[in-house]
Amino acid sequence: MSAFDKWWMPPIKHGEQYPTFNRISLETCSTCTRRCSFCPVGERGDSLKTMSDELYLNICEQLHDLHWDGCVQWFLVNEPLLDKQHEHRLLLLRKYVPRCNIHITTNWDVMRRTPFDEQALKIRRLFNCGVNILNLNAYEAKFVEPYKKLVKYICDAGWATYSPHHVWGKQRRDARVLSASDMSAPVDLHSWSGTFQLGERGKQYKTPAAQCARPMRHLVIAWDGSIPVCCATNPARAESLGDANHESLLEIWSGRKFFEYRHRLQRGIRTESCSGCDERAAYPTAIRRVEL
Repeated sequence: MSAFDKWWMPPIKHGEQYPTFNRISLETCSTCTRRCSFCPVGERGDSLKTMSDELYLNICEQLHDLHWDGCVQWFLVNEPLLDKQHEHRLLLLRKYVPRCNIHITTNWDVMRRTPFDEQALKIRRLFNCGVNILNLNAYEAKFVEPYKKLVKYICDAGWATYSPHHVWGKQRRDARVLSASDMSAPVDLHSWSGTFQLGERGKQYKTPAAQCARPMRHLVIAWDGSIPVCCATNPARAESLGDANHESLLEIWSGRKFFEYRHRLQRGIRTESCSGCDERAAYPTAIRRVEL
């Protein structure tokens, strides 16, 4: 029995409010400092585009009105620290949505170009801005030793607790976790296309006819207000399930396009942006069946 079928509760019909998302990927800028094999950011071009202040504030206000307490992944296929307003915007999010968790994943490039003391103070400021989880990555072997030195310094100073692996789950409101991963060696990651090769291993994935729960609990908002189906899709190609500039988050979440996507996925049918993804399931205990 699948996660989609085990609930005794009746299915939710289109026109009814679907249970509110518990995770958001919030992207405020459009590009990155790197072009990694597992990420499609290169297809978006090199020009840096940022989310408008009006849209960002509107999102914060809506989450405030919902008394929202989920996880905000403050990134998508981008380097979030390229947003020149990132500290101000993080403080704004923490002010309006005090009960949420804020997770940032960064490739360390923006910080690495500054002196050691400035890097350490930057990390401290990020935590003081309200970040709960900072996933800090080193993508080249030559940077691993200074990277480890920085991580040790931060944790020895008591500014954060250390985790050797990325942390995705919700933490205490006062948590400050530095999740440090050496990504300089080949790793197994999921595929956006279902065909690319990963690192030196040359591993190829085939798309499973599986039921995925991401569009049931995870809302993704790109820098321009478009709504990709999930965080593991390519925003440059994905169809948008809504426009946060003109629709409320709840209107999008319970809209026709989202319901149609959920209906297909609960039957194991992958189309559009999902057709090349190898993710089998996520958040499987948070599912409600739908009817169109």
